This record gives sequence, structure tokens and C-alpha cells, in this order.
Amino acid sequence: MDGMVRSPPPRSCGTRDAPFRKILMLYRRYKRGDRVVYSKSKHSTHPGPRAKLIDPAPSGDDYTYQVDKFWIVANASEDGNLLLYTRRGKTHVVAFDHPNLRRPTLWEHLLYGEKFPELPHESPASQIS
Repeated sequence: MDGMVRSPPPRSCGTRDAPFRKILMLYRRYKRGDRVVYSKSKHSTHPGPRAKLIDPAPSGDDYTYQVDKFWIVANASEDGNLLLYTRRGKTHVVAFDHPNLRRPTLWEHLLYGEKFPELPHESPASQIS
């Protein structure tokens, strides 16, 4: 694998939803350098301080929770896929209408502004394959 992680396709990418998806793409236009928040689901024995929606396992040993990840758009393709860049240099390909992807609120810009990565001049994987 080349360092890219692909998310599962969103629920709304069926062929019947194609016209709706095109309209939504125009409405939710992302461009290079846009900040985004991705709510990532995690499992561990000790949720961190930014964990939310914490749900203990039936046995009580593990927890399932979500953590907001602060990423930046490295590239937006014509078909609606976004190449997202993380703070540690990883890249993820996510559909623009993925349910866990959203724009940050003003409050998140102020509180977590330093958590958003700086986009490098030359992106390591500037094209979505």
C-alpha cells in the first residue's frame, strides 16, 4: 500500500442518488487548503481526553468511541473524492459526502487551530488514483 487509506463509500452513492449527489457536490464544494474535521471511530481500553460518544463493551474491558481528527484538503477530484492530509503526513481518500466528514465550526477554529496541519508546497500524493 502506498500510505493512502481509503474510507468506505458513503451510504448515498447509489445510482439512484447520482443527480442528488451532483447537486450536493456543487453545494459542498471543497478546495485545496480547506480545513475539515473527520470523526474517527476508535477502540481501546483507555479513551483519551478528546473522546466522545464513549460506549463500553459488554465485558467492560474495552471502549468504542469517536475522536475528531483535524485534517486539511490536499486535493479535490471531479468525482467528489477528497485527498486529506493529516498532521503526521498521512493521506486519506474520503468522499465529500461521507457522514463523518464536516467543516470545522468557528469554535473549533479558535480552540484547535494549531491541530490543523499545514499543507506542504508539494503534496506527497497530489493526485487521487
